[in-house]
Amino acid sequence: MSSKYGASLVPEGMTQEEQDELAKTTNSEEKVKVSSEHGSRYGAQDLGFGPTNDDEEFEGGDGIDIDSYNASLGDVYGTDAYGAAQGETYGALTNPDDLKVAGSGSRYGAQDAPEDEEERKMRMKIKRKEETKYEKSLKQSLNLTSIFDDRQVVEMKDWSSSFLEAEELPERTAHEVLVKYKTLTKLSTDFIEIAKAYGRTAITEYFLHEKRTVKKHKLGGVAGGDKYLVRGILFKLAVDPPMGKSNWIYGGSKRNLEYAAKAAGHELKGAINMYKYHVKKIRVPMQALVDFHGYRIVAMPLLPLKKMIYGSKDAGKIIHRSDEKFNKIMEEIADDLHLAGHYICDQNGHPNLLHAAGDIEGHLGKDNRYYLLDLARAFPPESVWDTAHLNRPSQAVFFRMLRPEFLQYLKENGHPPLSCDALTNWGQSYTDRHEHNDRLRKATRILVEKLIPAFAEEFSKKSVEELQRIHV
Repeated sequence: MSSKYGASLVPEGMTQEEQDELAKTTNSEEKVKVSSEHGSRYGAQDLGFGPTNDDEEFEGGDGIDIDSYNASLGDVYGTDAYGAAQGETYGALTNPDDLKVAGSGSRYGAQDAPEDEEERKMRMKIKRKEETKYEKSLKQSLNLTSIFDDRQVVEMKDWSSSFLEAEELPERTAHEVLVKYKTLTKLSTDFIEIAKAYGRTAITEYFLHEKRTVKKHKLGGVAGGDKYLVRGILFKLAVDPPMGKSNWIYGGSKRNLEYAAKAAGHELKGAINMYKYHVKKIRVPMQALVDFHGYRIVAMPLLPLKKMIYGSKDAGKIIHRSDEKFNKIMEEIADDLHLAGHYICDQNGHPNLLHAAGDIEGHLGKDNRYYLLDLARAFPPESVWDTAHLNRPSQAVFFRMLRPEFLQYLKENGHPPLSCDALTNWGQSYTDRHEHNDRLRKATRILVEKLIPAFAEEFSKKSVEELQRIHV
């Protein structure tokens, strides 16, 4: 027998009796039915990974901060403020001058059926005897005895602390620079390889309702998609979550995985652009995107968070801005990126001035560092009413974003800053909404009617030799 990934499923030295036992177990697993509700095109494949300690009841360990998990991680990770009964905040305006509520959200996903204990033990006994080529190479590169065994982990990084320690290494000499960036490269490579291994497994097993080796965790929030917690890494699978009975957050009236994947990509872009502000003591977690079988999953480490100090995690019911130093830093960052401060009213009608999208979260960590999370809407959206050459998805304001380079063009040419919440229900609760909506529409017209045609004309004048030298 051999697997899709080229690794033998019959290890050397296995007796005939053990091979027969393996064949029975494999045949049994191949009969697992894929949910007819979701279709079978992405049916799960067994990658040979055993269940992890994190896949059962959460007990901490492996560098995971149990206090953070128990206290508030359910509200911190993936809480893009799309929680149950909060969908109305995430509606997009069907008319720029008319506010329409999109509907209420709903809690996503049901608990997986428990696996039969005897079957699990038998399967684990056999799987511990086998190992794919990928597992071997990964364990060798990380110098681990095993990262896939059920409970035996010799080394597992506290990713967040390791990243911050490497970030803060000195750069006074050429040797120190070399040491620092070799350390960061090694750390990021390790993180990406583990994220790829478990991310692909989560995607492959998405349509299984039982016998998963990487199980879902109910960590709160909906917009980030399904959540998985493995080896100190949080995974968010970008599925378009439902918002009410007949709407979806990104697809509107029809679920759209492409739009959900675009939003996940914007989260990484936001983190990349915010990373340069670590000199202002603002930290963003390292992240990785894994694209596999047409799905996208975001991986990031767990963080030692203590309390939320900026933004909202409950769709705007409560707006946080309790730390004046952090507020000042966010204002400076907004000025640099050419983002406009704007008001969002909380559930009591009290206006709160923010310089970022309402669902971007600022936190104070247990290490007294500032952390910035959920950066998918770090930049303003396009105006769908001024892009006639494109289709007009009702929820496009959550996945069609303007580029930071365009904002710098506006800044250099004297145009006013833009609000990240313009043309969304987040930004429609205060009297400044008309000003910010108009600014965004004018900026989009500048992009469509001036910059894009000018670029196309310049590009068309280039010779074949010049075009061949351009890296696209």
